[in-house]
Amino acid sequence: SENPQRSMAKVLSLSTMAIAFGKVLFGPLIDKFGGVLCLQVALSLLAVSLGIIASAVNFSTFAWAWIFVDFIFSSCWAACLNAIHQSFSEQEWASKIGTLATAARTGNAVSFLTFASILQLAQTKAINIGVYGVQPWRIVFLIASLIQVVPIILLAKFGGAPNSFKSIKKNKGTSDMEQKS
Repeated sequence: SENPQRSMAKVLSLSTMAIAFGKVLFGPLIDKFGGVLCLQVALSLLAVSLGIIASAVNFSTFAWAWIFVDFIFSSCWAACLNAIHQSFSEQEWASKIGTLATAARTGNAVSFLTFASILQLAQTKAINIGVYGVQPWRIVFLIASLIQVVPIILLAKFGGAPNSFKSIKKNKGTSDMEQKS
């Protein structure tokens, strides 16, 4: 049997390769199908994968779900940027991307603080078995899984149709040419 450090080293190596492969694979898919749809699919797959991590009963299941999370997550920034391009006019892109970057950093800080607090509370209270016999780290992954529903709903409600502003821009360009004739 392999020692835990070697097993985890393999998982981290494969995760790093999955990130690189995901970036290469998903870029063209995002360009073809649009950022909103791709981001909804990616977030749905992340929710499922994080749920699998939270409920994994063996290391192999945990490891493959972890690698898949990195593979899918590698596409999220590109999908976010593409979703902004398809949902907002070109004049709004810079401010929306700035808002997204700020929200992402703030969200990361709040998430890590919340998750660290859950883990610290479990440790300081000497709750070894967690809630209903569930280890505290599983609760963290379960919450992370459930939180994915929020952006999925927001994208469904506020995300633009693929190429919606590009087609407006093309039509505007045609009408400008027609006016010059």
